[in-house]
Amino acid sequence: MTGVLILGMQENLSKRVQTEKQEWRLHQQRSSSVAERASLSVGLAGSMTVEPLVPYLGNALVRSGHVPCFSVAPYNQIFQTCIGWEQAFGVSEDPPSLSTICILWRIDDLMADELSAFVQGDGNALSNALQKLDDLEAAVRTLRSTFPGLVVISIPPFPQNTEVDIRSLTNPQGAGLFHRTILSAWIDKVASLERVSLLDLDALQRDFGLSACQDARKWSLYHQPYTEGFWLLIGSELDRILQALTTASKKCIVLDCDNTLWGGIIGEAGVEGIDLGNAFPGAAFQAFQKQVLLLKSQGVLVALASKNNEEDVWEVFKRHDGMVLNREHIAASKINWEPKPQNIQQIATELNIGLDSLVFVDDSDFEIEQMKAQCPEVVCLRVPDDPAHLPSLLKVNRHFDRMNVTSEDRNRTEMYKAAVVREQAANELMSETEFLASLALKATIALAETQHLVRITQLVNKTNQFNLTTVRRTEDEIAALMESDQFAVFFLKSADRFGDYGLVGVGIVEISGELAYLDTLLMSCRVLGRGLDTAFLSGIASSIGDRGVTHITGRFIRTLKNEPVAGFFESHGFKQEDDFWIASVAKLPKCPGHITTNSEQESS
Repeated sequence: MTGVLILGMQENLSKRVQTEKQEWRLHQQRSSSVAERASLSVGLAGSMTVEPLVPYLGNALVRSGHVPCFSVAPYNQIFQTCIGWEQAFGVSEDPPSLSTICILWRIDDLMADELSAFVQGDGNALSNALQKLDDLEAAVRTLRSTFPGLVVISIPPFPQNTEVDIRSLTNPQGAGLFHRTILSAWIDKVASLERVSLLDLDALQRDFGLSACQDARKWSLYHQPYTEGFWLLIGSELDRILQALTTASKKCIVLDCDNTLWGGIIGEAGVEGIDLGNAFPGAAFQAFQKQVLLLKSQGVLVALASKNNEEDVWEVFKRHDGMVLNREHIAASKINWEPKPQNIQQIATELNIGLDSLVFVDDSDFEIEQMKAQCPEVVCLRVPDDPAHLPSLLKVNRHFDRMNVTSEDRNRTEMYKAAVVREQAANELMSETEFLASLALKATIALAETQHLVRITQLVNKTNQFNLTTVRRTEDEIAALMESDQFAVFFLKSADRFGDYGLVGVGIVEISGELAYLDTLLMSCRVLGRGLDTAFLSGIASSIGDRGVTHITGRFIRTLKNEPVAGFFESHGFKQEDDFWIASVAKLPKCPGHITTNSEQESS
């Protein structure tokens, strides 16, 4: 029976491989017929032949909304590519059209002699291999210093050298030790490099299977070591990395309770009768809660949408010792008998995020279909019928992928809860002026440094409402602007008596003599309506004024979502000239009196 199952899986994989290749050919034909301009240009380099990756990564990027094109460096020329990537990829444009470089390497190719010597007992072989690893790090560092785009490089998988047998009884002290040492040292080295992302080929190989990923015939003929199915997996993984680096992930997971957070119906079974704990099926629900808690620690908001008596649900949170989540982890909840699409819209409004930022998890086909029909922007995940498959639900559906986690991410739930308290205070019987004065707002406005880069990139790529131009940029592009004498990248941090908002604003200014162009001005919607936009503009104006700028100009580029910022220029004294707005730096509004800025904080 197992053999039949494996054979069926292989046949399905083979069909998918053929489909992917056919779709890529069709995409190339369409692109050439309409002269479609590429939106993402990727350079591929490897210590092995990497051309087979092109159709699989290409199709994945097309499905993600890109128009990709590829350049492939010569075979086994990684060091030369890092040192002279323009020549390797045939790039002559300035600025270069190439936006991403992906490098795949294997121990088998770069350290074959050292590996062979090590398994034969040569005590110096490993240190020699580590020296080669130093050389590879230096090459990647050179690439990083000269190439402005994204750089992704692999973690080496277990060697497939003919002299290596993973099932050898001496493997733990032989090739296994060699691989683990190189793996650990390489990860440490890449961690010291700024803006280099890792593709974990070792993990992919273990997931796919060492034997299943090998193609000995193609390696002998073409120096191409992998099966088509494994190239397909590599393409999908690279697409995940590129999407996580360039687009915002979902912000909130909205959970049903009965048969989702626990097994059974609390209204019928009571706290003692639900399935939740160390034994199956309760262990599956507990494992799912652990995954949700991990998402919460990475900045994902957790909300509840359950048709239940509210008291019953909170009783489980309070009394059941199998619960992993507690009430403090929940950013918003709608526990009632109203339609769930209505409740989820209220959750989005309460958290001040769009419906397209939500992932809804429920065990009911009716609730899932109703949500899809009435709130099509919401991603819906159906709880598996067999609880054993519930812990893998979020792993299979990777809507919360992110490459980095900031302090703002980790504290997001607490920030949103503080926002609710602010809202309650705002609703008290006091004027808006009195309320703003009561907040004791503080604003820090300064030029961005390396430690702010990840958070700034997040805001640039996910802020929609208060965003004058909605220009999206990668981490590498923003880093290049920070290092440029022509640009100034500012950040805004804020706090009040209820808590810390964190880094909530980004301003990018291009300076040319006495004139500055406001390329980007954006703020998190969590801080709108408090005068921080004026404080931020005033702080930027003060800084660029010190550099001799007398006038500042900018544009408002309208989108479907940035209407809240449509009147920004006019309300701040700018005059419109054609598509641009211009103002004298000296005549811009000063920081509102209810906000204390960093300069005032320092002087006090």
